[in-house]
Amino acid sequence: MTFVATGGAAESWTKTLSFSGGAASYTLTDVPDGTTGLSAKTDWNLRSKVSVTLDGYGQATGVNFTGVGGGVYPMVGGKLRGGDLNGSNAINILDFSVLKIHWYSTDPDADIDGSGSVSLNDFTIMKTNWFNKGDEQ
Repeated sequence: MTFVATGGAAESWTKTLSFSGGAASYTLTDVPDGTTGLSAKTDWNLRSKVSVTLDGYGQATGVNFTGVGGGVYPMVGGKLRGGDLNGSNAINILDFSVLKIHWYSTDPDADIDGSGSVSLNDFTIMKTNWFNKGDEQ
């Protein structure tokens, strides 16, 4: 997962997250003063940006990328909308081409739901998010 802080001095972090029950905890350190937004992107979801308010000690709590419908790994309806398999931050026919090539395989490049195989659930997530674009950094 790549996180990008904006609003102050730009900063980015790449974290390997371990998901459990569809969620992963993370801590970002050295977030620049003046940061007002934080975005997240993986190899299989659209970029999602949330507002951040830092307290007087440069800390923010409760910032998350889950939302109505889950946002898990990323399931349909959450802030991390899955289906961007080619990294363009949009879901379209180019992403479907990647899914089609890896259909019924165990290739992680097209495994949107993290189940270990490319199947109907991955297609359903892509279809639900079809023609969506992610947030800008």
